[in-house]
Amino acid sequence: MVVEDFLRFKVYHVLRELEKGPLIMRVLGRRIGANGSNVFRYVEKLEFYGLVETFFEREYPYRKIVKITRKGRRFLEKLRELDRVLKRGW
Repeated sequence: MVVEDFLRFKVYHVLRELEKGPLIMRVLGRRIGANGSNVFRYVEKLEFYGLVETFFEREYPYRKIVKITRKGRRFLEKLRELDRVLKRGW
């Protein structure tokens, strides 16, 4: 199930960081406190669901850049909405 997949990793934190602007994967990892292989898996899963997109930097083609998509922004807003509801109580 999609929800179970998303709950397994730091989706909210990844999307929140990317909302500020595109990031190099290594920098994203530092900001969310994850190692390189975990960040790669997080980004791969988010890209599969269309929440982020990746591309390589022109000047340094070994640097992979991650960017949030419109769908990712909408999903992040839904997560925030859910968080507000849960904080208020059912």
